Amino acid sequence: MELDDLKNKLKDKLAASCERKEDLLAIIHGRSGQTIGRLKRSLAFEISISILFAILTLLLMVTTDNPNVRELSGFLFIYCLGFVVYMWRVWVQVRRSGSIYSSSMLDATRKIHDTLSQYVKVCFLFSMLAVPVVWVIMIRFGMKEAKVEKGDPFIFFRQVKFQILLAWLIVWSLFVYFLSRWYLRKLYGNHLDDLRDQIRELENG
Repeated sequence: MELDDLKNKLKDKLAASCERKEDLLAIIHGRSGQTIGRLKRSLAFEISISILFAILTLLLMVTTDNPNVRELSGFLFIYCLGFVVYMWRVWVQVRRSGSIYSSSMLDATRKIHDTLSQYVKVCFLFSMLAVPVVWVIMIRFGMKEAKVEKGDPFIFFRQVKFQILLAWLIVWSLFVYFLSRWYLRKLYGNHLDDLRDQIRELENG
């Protein structure tokens, strides 16, 4: 009789432990779903802003009479368009990976984390690659102006205009670097850290 009571107590403890484990996993699943939702909204917001900026640069390119502004806005339009295409591919990939009803929550969360972590790296690289291109375009503008005014494009490098432009480009480049790091951290970094912690909890669950 005592043996039966002991078995029943062990069964009750085991059942209670399983229920607590299932409740804990359900909580983790819910938190992961919320974090993934925030990451998707961040990506959708960035796609919308990039499309809007691409439209504005296109309008500026076709309406301006200044050839320098047209060249710069043309570069920015192509740059934004390429970035929008890449972001859309990431969006589709995240949507497919996030189908938790067709795959396990752990696998889906891992795929989304890996996809968006890679996206953040590429996004930062995109921002930094634009810096030297803008440098070249702006210096070319100065050389073209010096050729028209003085007949020698290289005289631009001996003018005060070049020193002012150089200082402006250095400050602008540092601004882009730190803004990109802060912006990506604010939009994705904290959520990706949360997702990484939730992956560990799912693995240990």
